[in-house]
Amino acid sequence: MNELDALKLEGKDYVIVDEETVNGTLYVHLASADDPEDFCIRKVVKKNNEDILTGLDSDYEFDLALNAFIKKNHGELEI
Repeated sequence: MNELDALKLEGKDYVIVDEETVNGTLYVHLASADDPEDFCIRKVVKKNNEDILTGLDSDYEFDLALNAFIKKNHGELEI
């Protein structure tokens, strides 16, 4: 099993479950280290030549990123 990258988001520890590029945007799929049912998606944006994780802009964008995750990992990933 590979060691997963971890980060702190809003005071909670999350692990990066997957990353997927959709329409030129990199989405990062995260699960809480303590509660795998606590799942969230952030996108990577460039700010001052640095990659920053930020929230999604709309429900449509969330659905787009989630559908890409499901399509890629259907039946392959247990969260």
